[in-house]
Amino acid sequence: MEEININLDSFKNHSNLIKASVEFFEQLNIYVTPVTEQIPVPVLELFESQSIQNQRLTDFFKVDGKSLNTFFVGTLNDRSLYQLDEHGQATLADEMQNAKDSSSQIAPIYTSMMIFAVEVDPFKSLSKNEISIVCRAFNRVFANGNPVVVLFRHGDKLTFSLCERTPYRRTTFQGQKAGKVSMLRNISIHKPHSGHIRILWKIQKYKERSKNKVISFNDLYLYWLNEVFAVNVLTDDFYREISEWYEWVTDCESKTPKPIIQFPDMLGDTSIDE
Repeated sequence: MEEININLDSFKNHSNLIKASVEFFEQLNIYVTPVTEQIPVPVLELFESQSIQNQRLTDFFKVDGKSLNTFFVGTLNDRSLYQLDEHGQATLADEMQNAKDSSSQIAPIYTSMMIFAVEVDPFKSLSKNEISIVCRAFNRVFANGNPVVVLFRHGDKLTFSLCERTPYRRTTFQGQKAGKVSMLRNISIHKPHSGHIRILWKIQKYKERSKNKVISFNDLYLYWLNEVFAVNVLTDDFYREISEWYEWVTDCESKTPKPIIQFPDMLGDTSIDE
């Protein structure tokens, strides 16, 4: 594997979360259409406007809850695949209107993806279930529009979450159903686990590594779901690494002096919640 050059320095020292998130995606060769106003999102009002009511969401986002601030970072679209001088600007109001305009589409081809970033109180816990609930809630808000990625900064840890979207079986329901949540969880900002880095590297090299050529944003979104975060792909990577390590250990038995044998560095906390 070629040298991997990915770091999360932009998230250190309580830095501006919007700026850090934009720089994070730039490291992955994905260029964000930035938000015009860098102000916190009134999340509970946003959920209530779409009749999304959940006590755990309320507890998480209330004034003394686990969330300190939530920001709309911007959008990813076809222009995000290329390092252009101008990617335009994004507003939350435009995305809300886009969701309304797309309400008649049953299975849309996605033209963009929204990015939200949540600052979590570092002195409070953050569970996988809470991450899933929050990620699904944002995708339910925009059920008629484009999908949502949610980043969480929790002290010196970063979590990247993405929700699968599928059509409702009942035709009386409009939009897309928020399904499985894939997450790259508890990435150390100061010293990322090699397993996390390898998965980020797969995202960074999406144009070279995708089975089908990535030429549009919709292709990129499907690549993330089917080739980066898919359970079978992660399982195959895990067992391939174990197999390579076993072959190396077997070969070491015939060498003199015998090298020091260590277990391989397993993949980090990458999971898919139902």
